[in-house]
Amino acid sequence: MPESWKNLIELWCNSEPVLYLIGNEQGKLYFARTMKYAPPITANFKKEIESREAILQDDTASIEEQESVTLETIEDLKQFCRTVQQSERNYSLNFQNICKSSTRSNFESRISAGTTNADEIINHINLFGSIVKVAEEIAVIQKKPLQERTAIETKKIDAFINLTTKPNTVEQKLELLLEILDFKQELEKIYRERYRSNYDLALKDPDLMKIIIISHEVSPVNLNSIFKKTMLEDEPVTGQDYGLVMQYMEFLHDHGYYLQN
Repeated sequence: MPESWKNLIELWCNSEPVLYLIGNEQGKLYFARTMKYAPPITANFKKEIESREAILQDDTASIEEQESVTLETIEDLKQFCRTVQQSERNYSLNFQNICKSSTRSNFESRISAGTTNADEIINHINLFGSIVKVAEEIAVIQKKPLQERTAIETKKIDAFINLTTKPNTVEQKLELLLEILDFKQELEKIYRERYRSNYDLALKDPDLMKIIIISHEVSPVNLNSIFKKTMLEDEPVTGQDYGLVMQYMEFLHDHGYYLQN
């Protein structure tokens, strides 16, 4: 469903610096390899979102022009990703296969360096497979009325909202992502150890640190403003209206006001 695509893009872009650190074996994060085969894609998504927002906010733009830049269907999202990638597959996340063909249904994570270590390959698969799975799970939870969500579902949604709508440090991104993915303790330990080891490695390499800093400095990536309809319980609203409501609710929360049923 379109919401799953939207969630995947938002999860990836808002945790991209963390994914470089936990998506590679300890001590196996290489700047030259990363920039050649898997440079960050977040800024590209951000640029395209801002370009479309400008059209939606332009009073002189026709209805047809505004409709052409909003996202509603899977095909809209495929075209959105095609525009972001510009036929270049070498990004941290590659949608080319799924965007080019109606028979292929896979995207490609390019973050991880090659390895012959079977255990590490499985750890890569668990990480990136879980991101795809949780993007779908969140889409299902988002359609549930608030009172029907379990405590675990509510916690996962809260972490997702914090990750995708607020500025966070790299360490905060790690904590939110792990909360969303909800790994078993042993698997979470592996990714925490990768994070610590590769972050220390990045600190010693100014070029590597640029990747983390550049990714971190991009403001949150959120598609609500260009998504044609967002489901709030049973009522569809425009993405722009949803964005305004979220800003207002965040303002109330930050100033000590809480909405009650």
